[in-house]
This record gives sequence, structure tokens and C-alpha cells, in this order.
Amino acid sequence: MNDIIQKFLFIILFFAVFTSCKKTENGDIVISKINVVDVKNGLIIKEQDVIINGNRIVKIIPHNQVKLESSTFIDGTNRFLIPGLWDMHAHIRSYSSVDILPMFIMHGVTGIRDLGITNYELIKYWKSQIEKKAIIGPRIISSGTIIEGSGPSFPSSVVINKLEDVERCLDSLIAKNIQVVKLFHTVPSDVFKDIIRYSKEKGMVTSGHIPNDMNQIDASNAGLNSIEHLWGISNTLSTYDKFYVLDEEIKNLAETLIENGTFQTPTLVNMESYAKLGQELETNPNLELTPKYFIAWWANINEKFQQNFAEEDLLRYKNNFEFNVKVNAKLHELGVKILAGTDVPNPYIVTGMSLHNELEHFINSGMSTADALKTATLNPAQYFNRSSELGLIDENYIADLVVLDANPLENISNTQRIYAVIQNGRLFTHKMLQDLRSSQLDYLAEFSEDDFDQFIYMDVRRNGVESVRKKYANIDETRIKYKIGKHHLIRLSNALKEGLQLEEAIKILEWNLELFPEDKITKELLTELKSYKN
Repeated sequence: MNDIIQKFLFIILFFAVFTSCKKTENGDIVISKINVVDVKNGLIIKEQDVIINGNRIVKIIPHNQVKLESSTFIDGTNRFLIPGLWDMHAHIRSYSSVDILPMFIMHGVTGIRDLGITNYELIKYWKSQIEKKAIIGPRIISSGTIIEGSGPSFPSSVVINKLEDVERCLDSLIAKNIQVVKLFHTVPSDVFKDIIRYSKEKGMVTSGHIPNDMNQIDASNAGLNSIEHLWGISNTLSTYDKFYVLDEEIKNLAETLIENGTFQTPTLVNMESYAKLGQELETNPNLELTPKYFIAWWANINEKFQQNFAEEDLLRYKNNFEFNVKVNAKLHELGVKILAGTDVPNPYIVTGMSLHNELEHFINSGMSTADALKTATLNPAQYFNRSSELGLIDENYIADLVVLDANPLENISNTQRIYAVIQNGRLFTHKMLQDLRSSQLDYLAEFSEDDFDQFIYMDVRRNGVESVRKKYANIDETRIKYKIGKHHLIRLSNALKEGLQLEEAIKILEWNLELFPEDKITKELLTELKSYKN
């Protein structure tokens, strides 16, 4: 009996000594016993301890090999870790950081490629605030503006029509610290090619729509880094309008894109949304998280589609979408690199959530779950030439991570089963994500798409106050459909001020004072804004 006791005591002593001899690793955040998803090889590395200091992953080691010390532990048991997701085609159309940027984080989207429209000074301010952890939002890599040809679609666009203007205009944009050059199809083709040439010379990545007198092979050979929305595909494949492709043509296209390192950003979820316009749209529970000004804008677009497009037009949209899905799948099969993007906030594209819908489109077209994940992780990092620090889970990589409750390699919809998010080393626990959702719902409950400011919000955003005032000169007619209270334009003025658009904020208050000449609050705010401006 004494021998048994002695052996038992020896075992206890052995493990005590063994444990005390273990090396200690310290981390600001430790994710314990997590299954790491290797998106590069499509594998699961089971039961790892991931140690994060600052905004970097400093160690990844098998569970229980060292003693771990941290003020913040995440239990990764039976959970899975993926790199943070990217939405590679987004437009931040907002004056407020509150109603848009947190939605990316809530859905595991830790990085976005913003391709212009919103005041770039505001984007830069938000970026700095996100870096300081003063506001919640994703990593933003932005074009700052869109480069267009004559007759620009957006007031914020930069117009370049002549070869002699290319270097001067690009130098001025680069001086403002843009990170991507975004081109529209209205740029003349010779200018388009020269912008790409000079961008490459300056070390800038490019993306864009392709001029109508060019095709995808021309654009790729010119050096365009990513083609948006499969633009120019109808000019590239001779049988596109007949909804089939010639093997030789698509192989030639794929070989050209691969050789030149040209990515495709198909934004299938955006194509699908337009294919559904004019029809009764499915109820989307995630719309409850969407700002009311988007919903009002989308309803207006949908109404115009119903008025202006016949049944055969809508059928053509549907057929084009379905065929583009097949073309994209074939290009991927041939080795072309795809980027996941949504074109948020076009109609019925929900910020953050629709990125997951894009991944589902890729799966439904035959892509593997591992390859679908690459389109939102590894491929974006390669596009930005930052694959040594983004897009993978590895030591010395930036800590942009998503903790999932289920394996995304088994089912891509498991990317939606989010337990925690880490963005640039900043942890959002499950409770914090739930609180973000609750705060979003509480904030949006203050608005209705029938409120006049929500109805005109996107129109003002795109065309300015003067244009919108002319459109609604007869305000009594508008009252029939939309609620107009004295607080609506005050609220819009505050949003414009927050969006660094002081002149427009003043114009909105002047309009409100004409509608409600006795309103003291409007008078006081107008005096304050004018004095602030002066």
C-alpha cells in the first residue's frame, strides 16, 4: 500500500515539476485551443494557442505546450479561426460613422476597399479614429474618388479627359494619400491606359470599369490590376449575347489575366439585386440593420425600374446575371484570381452581411469553400501587395481575425456564425457584437423611410442641396407621400455638418426656414453655422 502511495506522490510531484518548468508566454489576447483555418492550403490546424500582442500575432503553438498568461482569454474549444474578411468593392455613402462602419465589424468584415464617392477628408478622419479606437470600423483602403471622363456621374469625381492632364491629376491625388486608383468606363481609352501606366510607375494599384472601345484583354495588357463587375466581358467573348462561350476565347482570356496578374471582382450579389428589381423582393431580416435613407433610396430605384423596364428587360437582367455567374466560375476554374466584393450600398445590399452572400454565390457556382475564403482573405492581401502581413493566420501577421462557432470549410455559411472579431488587435467579444447590434437597432428606430430627410438623403448626397430643392419646389405635393416635420431638415443639416459639408448644411437650414419661418431652433442653428463658417 505504501508503494502505491509513494508512486502516486511521485506522479503528482513529476507533473508539478513538469508544469513549473513550462515556458510562460504572455499576450494581450490569447485564443486558447482554437482550430486554425489555413486558407492557403484549405486545411484545419487543430487545437492551437494564438497569442496576440498589440496588433500582431506573435505566436501560434499547439495547445498546452506552454503556460499562457493574459488579461484577455478567448476559449477556442470547438471553435475555428479565420483571417478577417474583406469587402473588395464598397462605397461608404454616409455622413455618419455610427450607422455604417460598425456593421462591417458585426459581420466579420475587418477590411474594405472603398472605391470613392464620400468626401475623402471624412474617410481619412474616420480611418484615423478607427486607428485610435475612438470609433468602430474596418480597415479602409480607399481610392478617395472616382476618375471619370466628361459628364461625370458623381460630383466628387475627378475628370481626366486629356493625356496631358494625367500625371498632374494623379500627382495631386497621390499627394492626398489615396491608396487605389479607381477608373470609370467614361475615361477615353488612351487616357485610361496612360493613367494605368503612371499609376504603376508610382506604385499604385488600379481598379475599374473598362471603356466601351476596349475589352478585358486590352485592359489587362494595359496593366489594370482588377476588373470590376466583369466589365467589358461582352466585348471580350464573341458569343456572350448568345449565353455560351467558346473554349478557346475564354482560355485565352484566362491566360492573359493570369499572366498579367489581373483580378476579377464580379460583385455577383449586386448583379443579382438588379436582376430582382421590378419584382417582389424577398423579405430580408437584415434590412432591420440598414439605415432608412438606403431603404428609401432603394424603393425609389425599384419604382423607377418598374416604370421604365418591360418584362423582357427584366428577364434580360436575370439571364445576364445567371450567365455572368457561369463565366466567373469558368474563369476561376481556369486559374483567374477572384476578389469578393458587394458594391454596397446598391439596392438591397446589406452592409457586411452581403459579403457572406457573395461567398455563397461562389460556392453555388462550383467553387470550393477553401477557394471562396481566399477571395475574401488571401487574394485581397495579394492584390494590395501585402501578403506578408494580411490575409493569413501566421506569426508576425496583423491580427485581423474572426472566431467562428463552426467550420467554414464544411459549409461556407458558417462564416456567419461569428463568436468574436479582432480588428487590428482590437477585440470585439460575442457580447460586444450583440451590444453593437442592439445599439444599431435602437439608433435606427428613431428614423423612418417616410421621413423627408431620409427620402432625400441620398439625392442630396449625390447631387447637392440646390438640385434637390429644384426637384421638390412644390413641397405640398411631396407632403402627400412623405412626412415633413421641422426636425427632419435640422437632422439632415447636422449630418451634413458631421460629414464636413458645412455649405450644404447651411443651405438645408435655409430651406427649412422657408418651410417653417417661425422655427426658433432653425434660426439659432443657422446663425451658429454661419458664424462658425466665418
